[in-house]
Amino acid sequence: MKLFPRTLSLWLSCSLASAGMLYELMIAQLLSVSLGGTLLQYSLTIGIFTLALGLTSLFYPRIPLTLKTPTAFLALQLVTIFFAFFSYCALVIAFRSGLHSPAALFYSAPLLIGLLTGLELPLLLEGQEHEHKAALIAADYLGMFLATLAFPLWLLPTAGPLGAALLGTSLNALAALACLSSRRGATAR
Repeated sequence: MKLFPRTLSLWLSCSLASAGMLYELMIAQLLSVSLGGTLLQYSLTIGIFTLALGLTSLFYPRIPLTLKTPTAFLALQLVTIFFAFFSYCALVIAFRSGLHSPAALFYSAPLLIGLLTGLELPLLLEGQEHEHKAALIAADYLGMFLATLAFPLWLLPTAGPLGAALLGTSLNALAALACLSSRRGATAR
């Protein structure tokens, strides 16, 4: 069963990939500033995030069909908003209070965000025609690319990491609103 119309699916794929990448870049930035070793922090953060995306894709076929619905997609967005924003805030508080270990605490954020955001693309691909699946994957890659440009060139200098967090959560919130709107439109027909 296809969750959303084609155009909405493409927008969701691009914008949610941007949000996920923004979360990872802001966490990597925070870890590199707080712990040092910029290359190490960015590599570990992006690596853990990518691993989590892959793990979610691997286990996606085992998820019951009853959880592959627009309602579940909406719930996923709400959980992602909550966890991504508050995990960033918790990391900031931890560093400001002088807590610089254990590293497992700091790297759990990209792992959990990756597990959550790793469900988005498989859900969007669910029930899509073969030709549309390639476009959805391309939109996902485009969204990640746009975030990697926007974060260092625009967001970080003008809004800081907190602004990036707010933009990421805003993209998830817009996705949640689009889900609600799509559901209302479908039930009205």
